[in-house]
Amino acid sequence: MMIWERTTSFSYDNNKNEKWMFKDDDFIKEFDVQVFFSKPMDVFSLKGSSANFFKESIKKIKSSREELYFKELESLDKCPICNNAVENCEFQLKIYNADYVKCTNCNHVFIKRRPSKEKIQEFYKNDSIYQSTYADVDTIMNRVKEVAIPKVEFITKLYKERFGERCPKILDIGAGSGHFVYACRKLGFEADGIEISTYGRKFAKQNFNVNLLDGDFVKDYNRLEGYDIITFWGVIEHVTNPLEMLVAARKTLGNNKGLIVAEVPRWESISTCIQSQTPNTIIRHLDPLGHINCFSDMSIATSFVKSGLDIIGAWYFGMDAFELVNQLNYYMEDNQLISQFQKFVPKLQEQCDLSRLSDEMVLIGMN
Repeated sequence: MMIWERTTSFSYDNNKNEKWMFKDDDFIKEFDVQVFFSKPMDVFSLKGSSANFFKESIKKIKSSREELYFKELESLDKCPICNNAVENCEFQLKIYNADYVKCTNCNHVFIKRRPSKEKIQEFYKNDSIYQSTYADVDTIMNRVKEVAIPKVEFITKLYKERFGERCPKILDIGAGSGHFVYACRKLGFEADGIEISTYGRKFAKQNFNVNLLDGDFVKDYNRLEGYDIITFWGVIEHVTNPLEMLVAARKTLGNNKGLIVAEVPRWESISTCIQSQTPNTIIRHLDPLGHINCFSDMSIATSFVKSGLDIIGAWYFGMDAFELVNQLNYYMEDNQLISQFQKFVPKLQEQCDLSRLSDEMVLIGMN
């Protein structure tokens, strides 16, 4: 039985130092972790904030997910993080025919019957609709400004503080439509990305003049070298075996000093609470295609330890307040609610983040 503990102060100060302790049978390890909270973002400036967009997205996602989770599914027999038997896991909720269960050992939440790895890869390789939110020519520069650039600044600053020098080269896994790679280059960093989606690679080339690499990272990692930071921005929750991705990243760094960064959805969040009461109107977070895994702090930390990484940082932020306003707007059938309440979203989200109730977190590990 594994045990995670952490020591922290009662304050809600940003950039605090904590000690995280892992115990598993005779194995004990401690980590000094820098913890950061919140990421200001004008979420309503991005596509997806309108009432009509929310309604139309529900129809498309509900229909496609219910069809996907109707037949030809594979049943898991163990937790993808700690190998605890599925029969020991506890049912949490059903969304669009998909059953989320929680591991009683590491608190990882995952879908126990799901499409095969090959079907999931085929979807991401060829589907253009999933990429459409991010591959929107009308909002690409705003998305770079609000989402990508703060992430580049965060990880490169952390690298310099840790190693005393500017980060030489960055590799982004699951680079989507190329926003992060473009932001890295815009800020003067050398960066590459690897992306399985044909549509995403095409968009990156046409709009950012960024040539993303094509390939399966787990299979092709040994042809990639010379990187100092490897990032997974919203990637390992999509794959059938997250640990394979993290292990491949560590092997890519080899014996070089470097950081591995993973942004994942959090189960212990306000968004999870909201969506557990609104399972028929889900377009993000617990979307059973996008997020076949939903992490607890314990399970993402465990995945880093099992991959041979030392945890050095954690960053909590999310879109829980945005989720709340969208769901209220939909169920109250009040298209003015978003415009009336959006001014409250930034401060409400900041408090969610500081209280560790955000639906996203970034964990940073060192090779």
